Amino acid sequence: MHFLEPAMLTLLVLIPLLILLYWLRIRRSQHNVTALFLWPEPSQVKNARFSFQRFKSSPTLLIQLCVLALLIASLARPAFRQPRPFSKGQVAIIVDNSASMAGLVEVGRTQTRFDLAKTVAHRLVDELGTESQMAILQLSNASLFFDRNITFTSMKQQLRQNIGQLTIQPTEIAPLALRPDSSLNQVIFITDYHDPDHDSNPSVRRIYIGQSIGNLAITKIELTLDLQRQPTVGVEVTWFDNVPNFSRQLTVELQLLIDDVWFTSRFVDGLSSQVQNFFFDLSSIPPQSQTLTAKLKIEDGLALDNSASLIFQPQIRPELVLVNNRWSSPLNAFLATHPEINLTLVTTDTYNPNFGDIIVFDQIVPKSIEIGKLTKQNLLFINPNKDLPFAKVLRKNDLTVIADQQQNHPVMNRVPILDLMIRNSTHYQLPDWATILVSAVSSNQAAVPVIWVGEQPNGQRVGLISFDAFNLRQSRFPLMIPEMPLMVSQLIEWLTPPLRLIEEDSIQTGNNIRMNQYLTSGKVSVRQPNGVIIDIKKPIFNQTDQIGIYTVLSDGQPIDKFTANLLSTNESNLSTGREISDYEIPPKNTKATLAQLWSAKPAYDWQEVWSYLAVLATIGLLVEWVIYRHRVRM
Repeated sequence: MHFLEPAMLTLLVLIPLLILLYWLRIRRSQHNVTALFLWPEPSQVKNARFSFQRFKSSPTLLIQLCVLALLIASLARPAFRQPRPFSKGQVAIIVDNSASMAGLVEVGRTQTRFDLAKTVAHRLVDELGTESQMAILQLSNASLFFDRNITFTSMKQQLRQNIGQLTIQPTEIAPLALRPDSSLNQVIFITDYHDPDHDSNPSVRRIYIGQSIGNLAITKIELTLDLQRQPTVGVEVTWFDNVPNFSRQLTVELQLLIDDVWFTSRFVDGLSSQVQNFFFDLSSIPPQSQTLTAKLKIEDGLALDNSASLIFQPQIRPELVLVNNRWSSPLNAFLATHPEINLTLVTTDTYNPNFGDIIVFDQIVPKSIEIGKLTKQNLLFINPNKDLPFAKVLRKNDLTVIADQQQNHPVMNRVPILDLMIRNSTHYQLPDWATILVSAVSSNQAAVPVIWVGEQPNGQRVGLISFDAFNLRQSRFPLMIPEMPLMVSQLIEWLTPPLRLIEEDSIQTGNNIRMNQYLTSGKVSVRQPNGVIIDIKKPIFNQTDQIGIYTVLSDGQPIDKFTANLLSTNESNLSTGREISDYEIPPKNTKATLAQLWSAKPAYDWQEVWSYLAVLATIGLLVEWVIYRHRVRM
């Protein structure tokens, strides 16, 4: 036993004073009487004669001595030392709230891993020592702990409220990573993810939740075009059943819903491969905005990955304007058959600078461009042969040979090495924002950039081909297959500006999505699946931690949509990586639950018992009062 306030023991001097009061209370009294029957009992006279016998008939004295001793002891705060899972200091309880924690604890039980994790967290709060403080965190905001942006407390009621406020975040969250200084505090991580590389880390004590169970999940959904360029939705379904005792269903229905109405079904074969792909033909549905949902009709370990959706939008083609004064050109024929654009052919007389998304100037530079008048469209110049506002002509070259090309740029991706000789080209002084895609060597061995692109500070994209690329008298570039069509197609794709307010129809939960706010003059906001509306002040929207449909609003009116789905093999795989025998579900008692927290030399804490002593003292006073009342009545 240890006294936390030992100075209070000095009050024990009151015990001799109490005894002295009793010793002085009984004295031999002298009275003049007329009869002996008024004399006290002989025993009392005898007791008054012998000091050590004066307390024989005083049971209340013993009670009062005990009460006084108990009160003094309670003021000294006696405490017993006992082992605790937490040492003195601050303890951070981090609860894994990733999507997999919404899975079942084990087959046949309805309790989720997250519910069990919160139960364990409550028991940890109950075991908090008097000289320790605790903070409750979830894995999605664990960075607050390592950044020292949280407040620790020893108030258990507040900690229990914090546990009740924890929520599942249906996203893929990276495993807990520790910084070098995190060992200054105790960290307890409750998770279903077993990482053997971190088990040996003394900075984190782990409690593992859940058994390995099987699961069937939708791991991919995307909208593509088939060989006939008809819209098709592809769905990837994955079995996660690496537990020996798990038996698959023979068949599972995979439904495709259009605006929550059944459209068609496929069947997942339980005896087939682990990963299966299904394709749904959408050529029969009208080209309008609709929500496509793939749904598995199964009750398995995790419900969050049994459905996935995307927004089907009619294809929007960019308006490409070709400005030239020659109607018969290989470029004209190629662009006329390009399936991803709407082509408009104009001359210098009919050119409208306010129309189009991409403008290609073939051997032409309009006066408005020469004087530096800005346009909103992206531009491609083919053999302009004169100065541009952002590039001046340095010299003319009579004969050049392709020497190098930038394979890593999106325009040159998968384009074979160009084996090409150019009769005439122009050498331009490149601006700082330009990237050389293809360079050549002139007859005097000087390097000449012949194809380059770049994005100006205002966001406008510009490309330049410094030779007459589609003139067979200048080069055989128009005849190069697949080099010419592949490079030109990818150049058009790179020059195509965003045509929608959002750039993707479907994303994985937790990922960012870019907003092209300049496409609307209104106030842009996003309505989340739970109905909360968030105003957009930056071009990147990152609050996508809910599964469902997000509606983009402009001045409060819906103008676009996108969806967020789990689509995570890591979260859908409910294999914990540990043997089932390693778990005790549910834990039989607190000590068994906390067994993983004990180190080789467990920390100790003091369990105070002053309240019990105070209760005993109160009972003693009641007993003394009862005895006193009994004597008065007698």
